[in-house]
Amino acid sequence: IGRDFRKVCTEMGTPNKTAVNDRVWSPIFSAGTIDPHTAFLREETDAAALKANEEGAVLLKNDNGALPLTSDDHIAVFGSRQLYENYKSKYGYYPGGAGSGTVWSLIGTSPLEQLKLKAEAGKFKFYTKISDNYEKDPLEYIPTDDDMTAAKAAGVRKAIYFMSRFEGESGEEEGWLGLENKPDNAIAKGEWYLSDAEEQLLIRLKATFDQVIVVTNTGNLMDTTWIKDGIDGKQVADAALFAWYGGHLGPRGIANLLTGDANPCGKLTQTAAAIEAYPTTEGFFEHAYTGYTEDIFLGYRYFETFKKDVNYEFGFGLSYTTFDISDVCYLSDADCITVSAKVTNVGSAAGKEILQVYYSAPQGKLGKPAKELAGFAKTDLLAPGASQVLTITFAIKDMASYDDTGATGKRSAWVLEAGDYTVYVGTSVKQVREAGTYTVAELTVTQQLTAKAGPLALEKRLLADGSYEALPTGTAKLHTDPFAGQALAVNDGELVTFADVKSGKGTLEQLVAQMTPEELASFTARTTKQGSAQGSGVGGCEEVNEKYGIPVGRTVDGPAGPDTGTFSFPSEVCISCSWNLDIAADLGTIAGKYMQKFPVSFWLAPALNIQRNPLGGRNFEYYSEDPLVSGMMCAATTVKAQDLELAVTIKHLAANNKETNRGGNDSRMSERAMREIYLKGYEIAVKAVNPVSIMTGYNWMNGYKLTTHQELLIGIVREEWGWDGMFMTDWDSVGNKGAVVESLLGGMNIRMGSENGSNDYSKVIEAYRDGTVSRQLLEVNAKYVIGALLKTKTE
Repeated sequence: IGRDFRKVCTEMGTPNKTAVNDRVWSPIFSAGTIDPHTAFLREETDAAALKANEEGAVLLKNDNGALPLTSDDHIAVFGSRQLYENYKSKYGYYPGGAGSGTVWSLIGTSPLEQLKLKAEAGKFKFYTKISDNYEKDPLEYIPTDDDMTAAKAAGVRKAIYFMSRFEGESGEEEGWLGLENKPDNAIAKGEWYLSDAEEQLLIRLKATFDQVIVVTNTGNLMDTTWIKDGIDGKQVADAALFAWYGGHLGPRGIANLLTGDANPCGKLTQTAAAIEAYPTTEGFFEHAYTGYTEDIFLGYRYFETFKKDVNYEFGFGLSYTTFDISDVCYLSDADCITVSAKVTNVGSAAGKEILQVYYSAPQGKLGKPAKELAGFAKTDLLAPGASQVLTITFAIKDMASYDDTGATGKRSAWVLEAGDYTVYVGTSVKQVREAGTYTVAELTVTQQLTAKAGPLALEKRLLADGSYEALPTGTAKLHTDPFAGQALAVNDGELVTFADVKSGKGTLEQLVAQMTPEELASFTARTTKQGSAQGSGVGGCEEVNEKYGIPVGRTVDGPAGPDTGTFSFPSEVCISCSWNLDIAADLGTIAGKYMQKFPVSFWLAPALNIQRNPLGGRNFEYYSEDPLVSGMMCAATTVKAQDLELAVTIKHLAANNKETNRGGNDSRMSERAMREIYLKGYEIAVKAVNPVSIMTGYNWMNGYKLTTHQELLIGIVREEWGWDGMFMTDWDSVGNKGAVVESLLGGMNIRMGSENGSNDYSKVIEAYRDGTVSRQLLEVNAKYVIGALLKTKTE
């Protein structure tokens, strides 16, 4: 994309609004120029995107003062990933992955370009002959021994090696961008592991130069054993910076970090371990179903509980300075626990530190992870010698566990078991100290619920003592109309329009009451007029929209920022590794400001599925293995976007944790794991900021396709969480035309898609006429769709 795409658009004589793949694009100009429609926001966008890159990159290793680079250093840069992005040619820096998180940035740069600028500024000496050779032949060039010897003779002492991994959505077919991307990462050389060529080059670099610095441009973790332990027992990397997918300013952020113009302050929001150490690796590629037998013991919860070795723990990340944590204070009352501590920069460079609070619950009857994250905070930029007191408060009820079998005598309830709850504070899940203890005198129910959406075919799950518990099985039920028999809305006969409802002259109930069943049914399928993302918009059919003055809600991808071709934020995994909610909020603010100019109503983001296993092809679109980090990051982005009337569509509810057979795979998990891990991030976001829309995943969960999962969509999200927004499907995820009726009965509101017939609602009309679907259901459904439009800025 990048330059290639600009060149194609120029040759095509692109008009101001260009439809490419049915997407609505901003005006396209020659390379390096700025779209005047968005130039007003360019400075703010660039500053926020650059900050996200600099704070989200994670320095995993830095031995012998390899970084930051100084004016005394003489470097050479290796690897074709230092060049401009070129997806199809399989070389160059990747600003993003494939799918709805694809980065279509039209104003880009490269790591090489940015490093040359740093060299011109006197930050270091740059031996460019190696880079020149990559530019001449990026796919075939391999540095020879003579090339390396010449570099060393010229004074080069440090080698920087750029390597990448490409990840993406789906992949069952040719894939996005015409690439043959696989649906998930393979446990193979060149994917999870280093390729033979990468290994050989690293060994040769370390044998030739004093220090080797590796920069990884990936969407998620890859194997890190070679960073920690070396290759065949010999160290090959003195420093390693995980820079993720950095969007349109990723290369600038990398250059700033390498030179110390920015100080790394990112920390992992996932656990880096050997692939066989993750309990989720076994069975990950099963097609028909995935058994979540690890239960709640996911990521650091597993490694801490069972004391398994890792390469780099959850919450880990290095800096060019060091910090001291002191003056820890612990307070509690009937509702909350508060932990504060003084963070002091005791090193020689300005930097930021992240304070993390964990708790350890008593094992009790249920069994618990050894540690669970309770809260976090990040300092301001602290000069050497400066201090800042950080305070983290969390609700006591947030330490409750869900009893799905009645082990405590309180089935289907969130409970605090009796005993001591130890609270820790520190800078990673391992680097913590005890802050205080909260004692629960007796079993306390914090919320009584009823069993919903539990497993039908999960045979066993892991317990805290390492044994497995057998679980009962069941069969799926056919859904019936959940609203049949309820009272119908009433209209007095006067025409009520969308504008009347918007101004308060009429009610939403009056608007839908005057519609025919056929008109109401049109709101169950996407509309094509003025649609944006793959031609799909939110609303009724064209005739109904015109009759009642209902606008079409334009939609736009994606998690790296609204897919307009003008800018792109780093991937969500990078944003989460910043542990900075202000950065997540910046993305929401900028997205809202951009979309007011285009305009677009529905932003199909953020995405907050759990990174269950590092092989997941779509992990770069997701935040973390931890639901608290995911939910808080999502909420911070959502509230800012919706303040500017951009409707946020959080996705992909739920447990869409891999891409292999994503449309047919059944995620089978206990109700406890579902509620404590895989739904918790959504619950946090829904209750905190009330997103306008939620998109369901392609997969199945516990025996039901997610677009039809009545107990989840209605029973949990609507009835338990009190959410009143609009459910939309992911694109073409419902299946055959008749399945739209099953989805409607299951609680889905609108079917989105790009295939022929995806706006066909004839089956819904048939279902109404044969009594399968009631008018009440059609009215309720239309109210959710129109209600979502009322919350947005529409034309």
